[in-house]
Amino acid sequence: MVDQRHDSAAMTTLITDARGAVGAVGARSERVARETEPVESALARLAADPTAVDQLLRELGTDFFPVEGGWRRLFAALTLRRDERTDVVRLALEDYLAWLRRRAARGRPEAAPAPSDEAAGESASLEMVRLRRGETVPITLGPGDFFVCLLATVPARLRAGDAAVMIVPGGRVYPLAPGRTHVGRAHDNQIAIDARYSDVSRRHLAVDRTPGGRLRLTDLSSRGTWVELRAVGRG
Repeated sequence: MVDQRHDSAAMTTLITDARGAVGAVGARSERVARETEPVESALARLAADPTAVDQLLRELGTDFFPVEGGWRRLFAALTLRRDERTDVVRLALEDYLAWLRRRAARGRPEAAPAPSDEAAGESASLEMVRLRRGETVPITLGPGDFFVCLLATVPARLRAGDAAVMIVPGGRVYPLAPGRTHVGRAHDNQIAIDARYSDVSRRHLAVDRTPGGRLRLTDLSSRGTWVELRAVGRG
């Protein structure tokens, strides 16, 4: 004979669990909307008025973007640049929006952990320095710490260490193998930048990775390469 009390208790548990799951999905959707809607709105305004880029960046503020993935430092660097950057900001916002959606699709929690005091103030202290053409400059940051690099006006993010990577516009992630990696618009570069970014030279930058995961950068371009002061031990 079936124990109806047991069935009733099991059914109550299932209903409770289902309600909890629905509530969690709803809360996650709300968090995703809170993060994506301002970016979608900024992209719409930028499409309607490309000259509004400075105002949009001020309204969003660099603290709007998470420290995770180097996004805050990237937009802080873009805020410092004042030339030919409307398309670059638009593409960076599109990349960030795509990143948020991919993260939500993977089911990761949308609430980022509270940053440290140092991380919270990083946008205010971010400074960039132009590399001298042809000079090889060592990166002094430790493994796992992202830093921003501007290829003329085009932002990229790099990370040293055993899991060294370079993230280029479009959100593509390139692992950096030991040895030399060339970056630029030419197709024969190991990291080929989309030809739409005409400010980037055909062979713009060389990234050398040592067996220990350290990085060295050499500017090969005519339009210049900028990196964060802290990345080269000058900040």
